[in-house]
Amino acid sequence: MTLPEGFAQMMQRLDNVDSNALLEALKQPPAVSIRYNRRKAAATLPYNDVTPVKWCEDGVYLPFRPVFTLNPLMHAGSFYVQDASSMIYQTIAALLTDRLRNDDSPLHILDLCAAPGGKTTAIINALADHDIIVANEYVSQRATILHENIAKWGFPGAVVTNASAEAFGRCGELFDIVVVDAPCSGEGMMRKEAMAVEQWNEGLVRQCATLQRDIVAHAVNCLRPGGFLIYSTCTFNPIENEENVAAIAEKHGLEMITLPLPQEWGIAPSCRADIPALRFMPHITRGEGLFVCVMRKSGEINSEQMYPQLLQNTRTAAKAIRRKAGRNSDKVQLPPIPTDWLRQQGNYRPHFDGKILSMLPTALNELVNKLKGIKILSAGVTVAELKGREWAPTSQLALSTAFNPEAFEIVDVDEETALSYLRHEALRLPDTTPRGFVVIAFKGLPLGMVKNIGNRANNLYPTAWKIRHL
Repeated sequence: MTLPEGFAQMMQRLDNVDSNALLEALKQPPAVSIRYNRRKAAATLPYNDVTPVKWCEDGVYLPFRPVFTLNPLMHAGSFYVQDASSMIYQTIAALLTDRLRNDDSPLHILDLCAAPGGKTTAIINALADHDIIVANEYVSQRATILHENIAKWGFPGAVVTNASAEAFGRCGELFDIVVVDAPCSGEGMMRKEAMAVEQWNEGLVRQCATLQRDIVAHAVNCLRPGGFLIYSTCTFNPIENEENVAAIAEKHGLEMITLPLPQEWGIAPSCRADIPALRFMPHITRGEGLFVCVMRKSGEINSEQMYPQLLQNTRTAAKAIRRKAGRNSDKVQLPPIPTDWLRQQGNYRPHFDGKILSMLPTALNELVNKLKGIKILSAGVTVAELKGREWAPTSQLALSTAFNPEAFEIVDVDEETALSYLRHEALRLPDTTPRGFVVIAFKGLPLGMVKNIGNRANNLYPTAWKIRHL
């Protein structure tokens, strides 16, 4: 790989950085790492001979890069393939939520530039079960990928949205933590992505810096007083990093926060002594380039203002479907809502989009009602689709950690059958399997649903998610 000359010169001007060692490290193969889903501990780990990631208790390095697509545990949400540097988000989220939490009220987190979902799922690992997280992506195609990854991770308090930062800024101060992993010039990904090398120029760097400040301005508007803004880029230059952070903090009156992390982790400090940021540098830490700075919004948190009385009543199923049925509304017969398909049944409220039934944790229902002008792709647990006169359970239900395993028969299959299921092929289940809706699992973890009709089982895995490896 030949690095852009202008980039090499810019790196050589960095203060307190061994630029020659950095440039040499960028020519070496990248490390391979995964992070476990702490709510989906499989009976056996997906890979052997792993090495721990120092700064993330659920992260490990692998000795080689396997074909992850052919591991059913990944599709079950058991682990996420993520660069080790970005796993620091789990640790940062744990520190900040601990500082914010003073009672049993749910915390609200917004990941404003979330696709494909690595940092969101890392944050989820640090959250309490009753917390709420909104994962947003502005680009529609990337938002679709984000939706799939969040569904597989299975956290019931998650919302996936497709909206601009400006739209969130208009919603008001709703969030305790806002994450801006800003679009950047991608210098830290040069040894993994050829496009990052090809597209680099100084004009792109300055264009990205401007965009980053614009996004943060909207992020601050939806951050509560006393809340935290996490700003990060996967790039090295100070224009998008230290210079931007200094300008953001001054303009918006934010306080930069020093994180109490062990020195033995080897995370490099900021290039400026007055900015308490983290720099993951490939010649020092085993991972790709990442810059992270945490800032706090002035003011005190008002618990009464943050968590008003939750809505106790939502639209009933009959009203929702009759409204869509129009003149034939009197003919609509709605089957009972299958609340027993979830654990802790009384903590959820029904939500309808067409014929899709979702169940939202009560606190999430309250937040969704305030997301005016925001396109919501999914919220809570996507439970079922109305087909004829019955609810057909979704594969997203089976993947959720809120799923009640006693609601359906669960058939644990071998690897070959699991891959056949993930390719969206029809299955033949054991003769003893009851007819009707059945959960397909691999090593104890659900993959999704089928409808067993005897001579075969119709595959209900989402078509858009199917794998295409032979």
